[in-house]
Amino acid sequence: MSSSIKKAGSEPFLISSYNAQRNNNPVIFELWGSKEAITKGIVKNLEGKQISKILPASIYKGEGQSITSQVLLTYVKVTQLSPVLHTLGKKCVVWLVPSLGASKSKSYESTEFNFTQEKESVQKLLSKDFVEDITLNHRPDRLLNERGNTFYKNGIQAYQSCSFDAAIKWLTKTLLIKLQLKEKRDAGVCYSNLGLAYHGFSDYEKAIQYHKNHLQISKEIKDRKEEGNAYENLGNAYHALEKHLEAIEEYEKSLKISKAINNREGESRVYTNLGITYNSLKKYRKAIECYENLLQITIKLGDEAKQSKAYAGLGQAWTYCGDYRKTIQSYEKGLQIAIKLGDKEGEKSANSGLGIAYHCLGNDLKAVEYHEKAREIAITLKDCEWERHANGNLGNAYYSIGNYTKAIEHHSMCLEIAIKTKNQEDKGKAYTNLGNAYCSLGKYYTAIKYHEEAWEIAESLQDHEGKRRAYSGLGNAYHDCKNYQKAIEYRKKALEIAETGEDLSSEAKANSNLGISLSRIQDYSKSDQCFIKSIEFFQKYSQT
Repeated sequence: MSSSIKKAGSEPFLISSYNAQRNNNPVIFELWGSKEAITKGIVKNLEGKQISKILPASIYKGEGQSITSQVLLTYVKVTQLSPVLHTLGKKCVVWLVPSLGASKSKSYESTEFNFTQEKESVQKLLSKDFVEDITLNHRPDRLLNERGNTFYKNGIQAYQSCSFDAAIKWLTKTLLIKLQLKEKRDAGVCYSNLGLAYHGFSDYEKAIQYHKNHLQISKEIKDRKEEGNAYENLGNAYHALEKHLEAIEEYEKSLKISKAINNREGESRVYTNLGITYNSLKKYRKAIECYENLLQITIKLGDEAKQSKAYAGLGQAWTYCGDYRKTIQSYEKGLQIAIKLGDKEGEKSANSGLGIAYHCLGNDLKAVEYHEKAREIAITLKDCEWERHANGNLGNAYYSIGNYTKAIEHHSMCLEIAIKTKNQEDKGKAYTNLGNAYCSLGKYYTAIKYHEEAWEIAESLQDHEGKRRAYSGLGNAYHDCKNYQKAIEYRKKALEIAETGEDLSSEAKANSNLGISLSRIQDYSKSDQCFIKSIEFFQKYSQT
């Protein structure tokens, strides 16, 4: 059992003395803490003093037999209990169980309520017959299982509503019960869902721990499908940590199992994830291979929704490869399916991809047409992120056409959304694009102001690429207003950052820009060196 689970279950309880007997039956409290924690004295009274009259009790069965509680759930017999009970806001369940001397009975009484720190309210509760009589025709472990299932439903509902902290609390309680009852399969499902909840919480290391526990149980009970799911989830967590090679290793294990048990759904998910991961590693040909395999599976399954996504993945990979004709073919096929299915998300994505492809081909009028469609859908869906994205693309397309006024209009909209959503990185990009547009309009000092704003944001985020863009923009603005010494200063800084990265295109452009400024002050020796380097980097870039 993992230490993280023990920690989750070991919550301190505060109890002081009160004589609690009802119909000669001892009161048993269910404490959500480990037996080790309780026996070590974590249970204390309100004055912080340790309680000595608390003994580990038994779970009494219907036939008068008893078994000792094990693992994390601990039942404690309390002979003296205080009216002032404090469980740190957690729920506490009271059991009224027939004493050993009483006649055999299969009926048990229980209630569930929240204790507070308010002494008066608790005394009021105790003065009433607040315990509801419930007749059960089964043993306490059966009731415990039912409560576990209720906790599980609560956890899943919380997860689906993105309340990951609540999901973790409910699923942890479920896990403790399932481990207590030695229900391995259910415990495995809990580990899996806890892993997903921690993933949603962006605690990927914790997610990996839980997925590994799920994997171990899946192997023990020989559930191949769950084993494949565990490998897939581990791959997703490693991918989120940008450990792409580890992610691929886990995905390949999942893919092997999915193929062996003919799990086409699992296969399609893994191919999608592999495609995304290979794109992240810039292994675009491998990504294309994965998306083509995905496409074949989705066609066999007759799953048009996933076909559309496969075409979108292919379109993106072909874009990275620079084959924009194939990009357009893939996105157009995906777009047709998305329109047929009424899939606005897919339609939005395909239009955006087509706009980028046409922009790269130099057909910016066509690019504007598709980006406008993407923007309209984003507004309809109230998707601020995609609306910002579409405005940025429209600004770039209008800039390429030479319509700088329209470019400024859309980059200003982009900036407005970035400020509204408090996205500093996008805010910095919008400032850079506005600076470039104002510079092209001859408004150099306005351009410089925007580039300086972009630099400040990049500096605060330690965004080296953002700083390179800002330095480059400042260099361009100072060069255009004929302040060549300032231009050289900033273009050198842009080149220094470009040299530390792996972007050959940026390094080539930085050398070219610096060479132009050096030539203006007639430093031809250094400018020629920059031009030669620029040509070399452009040649290398064209070969990649």
